[in-house]
Amino acid sequence: MNKLGPEMGLPPIKTRGGPDLNVRDTGATLLFVVFKWLPQMAAVVGIGILCGLGYLTLVRGNLFQANAKLYVRVGVDQTPSPLLGSDRNVTFLAQTRGAVQSEMDLLRNEVLVSRLIADLNLGAPEARPEPTGLYGRLKRLGSDVYQAARDGADAILIMVGLKTPLSRSAAVSQVFAQSLILDNAPGSDVISVSLRWPNEAQAVLLLDRFLQIYTNFRSAVFEGGGEIDFLSTKRDAAKADLEAVDAEMAVYEREHDIRNTASRAPLLEADLVDAQRSLERQTLELDFARRRFERLGRVLGRGAANQQREPVGLGTFPPNSPALSMAPSMVTLLGERERLLVNNTANAPEVREVEAKLGALTVVLLRQLEAEVQDLVHVEATARERVDKVATALREFQDSAAGWKSLERRRELAEARYRDAEKRLGEARDIAALRNARLSNVVVVQPAAAEGVPIGLRKLPMLGIIALCSGVLASGWALVREIFDGRLYRGEAAAAELGLPLAGEVPERDGLLQVWSRGDRAAPEARVALDRLVVTVTERLRGDRTAVLAIAAAEADEGTSTIALALAYGMARRGRQAVRLIAGSTSQALLEHARDLGVSLHPLPGSPDLPPGLVLTAVGDHLVVGTWAEPEAAATFLREGDATCPSLRGDARIILIDLPPLSGEAEAPLCASRADATLLVVRAGWHAAARHIAALESLKWLGAEPIGFVLNRVRGFVPARLERAR
Repeated sequence: MNKLGPEMGLPPIKTRGGPDLNVRDTGATLLFVVFKWLPQMAAVVGIGILCGLGYLTLVRGNLFQANAKLYVRVGVDQTPSPLLGSDRNVTFLAQTRGAVQSEMDLLRNEVLVSRLIADLNLGAPEARPEPTGLYGRLKRLGSDVYQAARDGADAILIMVGLKTPLSRSAAVSQVFAQSLILDNAPGSDVISVSLRWPNEAQAVLLLDRFLQIYTNFRSAVFEGGGEIDFLSTKRDAAKADLEAVDAEMAVYEREHDIRNTASRAPLLEADLVDAQRSLERQTLELDFARRRFERLGRVLGRGAANQQREPVGLGTFPPNSPALSMAPSMVTLLGERERLLVNNTANAPEVREVEAKLGALTVVLLRQLEAEVQDLVHVEATARERVDKVATALREFQDSAAGWKSLERRRELAEARYRDAEKRLGEARDIAALRNARLSNVVVVQPAAAEGVPIGLRKLPMLGIIALCSGVLASGWALVREIFDGRLYRGEAAAAELGLPLAGEVPERDGLLQVWSRGDRAAPEARVALDRLVVTVTERLRGDRTAVLAIAAAEADEGTSTIALALAYGMARRGRQAVRLIAGSTSQALLEHARDLGVSLHPLPGSPDLPPGLVLTAVGDHLVVGTWAEPEAAATFLREGDATCPSLRGDARIILIDLPPLSGEAEAPLCASRADATLLVVRAGWHAAARHIAALESLKWLGAEPIGFVLNRVRGFVPARLERAR
C-alpha cells in the first residue's frame, strides 16, 4: 500500500496530444458513427429514393404554362381613381403608383378570380377519365393514395386548430392566385401574364377566360356613371346633417344664454377670484378687530384686579378706527397721571381721580371696538355670500357649456364630412372626363397560345435532389440515434484507449435495474455480469489480510455508487466475510433499501480508534455499511486515510471505499493512492473524453495503478431483495 505524505498535492492535469490529435480523434469518432449506423443510413436513403420514384412516377405530373401580354397606353397622370361608383369598396388601384402597377393590382383582384371560378364551375369535383392500361391504373391509385394522405393530414391540422378549413372554391381560388404570375420590366409598359396549371388545355382556357373577365370588368367599371350621383347624394346628406346641428346649437344657446364660452368663462373666473380675495381681506380685518377687543378686555380686567390702570397702546388700531378720536384726551390724562405720581402716591385722591377718568375712556373705547367687530362680521358675511353666488354661477355655466361643447364637436364632424364629400365629388367630376380614353388604355397584344409550355424540373435531376435530401436525413437519423443511444465504443475500444484491462461490463439499461429480481427481464444478464465482476475483483484481492478497494471515477455521474453497491451486495451474496462499504452516497441508499425491504439492521458498537463521525451498521449477516454523521467527517477520513484501523477492519476481508469524483475533490486521488487497489468506473459513451485520461494519469502519477475499469451502461441500480447469504 503506497504511503504518501498529506502535504503532497496533485500534479497539473495532462491532456494527450495537441490540436492535430483532437481533430484526428474527432474525425475518427465521426467515421465510427457513420460506419456504425451505415446499414440504417443506407435503409433511410433507399426508402427516400423509393418514395421519390413513386412520387415522380405515380403522383407528380407535368406543369404547363400559358403566356399572354398586355400593353398599357396611359400615363401616370391618367391613373384611374379608386372612388368609382358601386365598386368603390374594392380597392384595386393606387393613386400614387404608375399606370402599369395599377393595372397589375387590378389583375390580382379577388373579384376576377371568383367570377372565373363561378363561370367555369371550378369549385365542382373534377371529372377524371377512366385510366387505360396497367400504368394508368397504378398512377391513378398512387394519386388517390397521396391525395387521401394529404386530406387526412389536413383534417388532423384542422382538428387541432393549426389550419383553417377551406371550401373547394376557396382552395381553387388560392391555388389560382399562387399560379398566376405577373411580370413587368422596369420602364416598360408591357405586362407579362403567365399561368401554371397541371392540365395543358385547361391552362390555356383559364388564362384566356381570365383576360376576358378582366377586360369586361374594367370596361364596366370605367363606363359606370353612378359615381357622381352617389357622391352628390352623400354631399347633400352631409350638408343636411350640418344644418341640423347648427339649428340645434342655436336653440341650446338661446335656452342657456350661451354665446361664446371662450369669452364668458374667463370673466366669471376673474369675478370668483376677486370675491375670494375680498373675503380673505374682510376675514383678516375681522380677526384683527377681535384681537384688539380681546386685548382691551384683558387690560380692563387686570386693572380692576390691581386697582390701577394700565396704558392702552394706540398703535394697534387701524388709521380709520374711531378709537383714534380719543387719542388726545387719553394722552393728556396719561401725562397728568405721570406728573402726579412724581410727588404723590398711587392712592392719592388726585391720582385716583385721573385713573377714574382713564377707566371711563377705556370703557367707551371698548364699546366702540365691540361695535366695530359687529360691523366687520356683517361685512364678512356679505363677502362670503358674494363668493357663493359667483361660484354657483360659474358651475351652472360650466354645466351648460359642456353640452354646448358637445354640440360644437358634432358640428365640426358634420362640417368635416361635408367638406370631404364635396372634395370627393369634385374629384369624381374631374375623372369623368377621362372615361372614354380609359376604355382603350389596355390592349391584349399577345393572347394565350393554343398550346401550353411544359415547365418544371425534369425527373432525373429531381431524383438526384431527392437522393441528396435522403442522405441528409440519414445523417440526421444517425446523429439523433447516437445522441439518444449513448454508446460510442465497445469495451475493447475503451480498454485500448485507456490502456487498462476491462474488469467488467454492465449491460445497457435505461432507468433503474432490479438486478436480483425475477420480474425484470434484464436482470439475468446483469446478474451474470456483476457476478463476473465480483469474481474478478475477489481474485485480484486474494490474501489473508484485509484489502482496501477504492472505486473511483472522473465525474460524479459515472456510476461509482452503482458499482460500489453492486460489488458490496454481490460479495455479501457470495459469502465474503463482513464486507464493509464506506464513504459516498451508496451507504445511505443501501440502508434505505434495506429498511424498505424489511432486512434486519444492527448498529455495531463504537470504538475509540474509529474515525470521528463514522457509524457502522450490520445489514444482514455479511454486509457492514458505514455512514457519516456530517460531510466534513467523510472529507477528513479521505484526507487522513484511516481505512485500515483495527475497529474499522473488524473481521472483514474487503473494505470498499466509494470515492468522490477525482476531478472535483483533491482528497480522492490521495485516498486512492493509499488503497491496495483502485477500480476505475467509466460511463459508456464518455470514456474517450480528456477528463478520463487526465484522471487516470493523476492516479498513475501518485503511484496508484488501477487494476482495471468497469464499463457502466446502467443508469441506476436497486437491489430487489437483500436475502441472507448462506
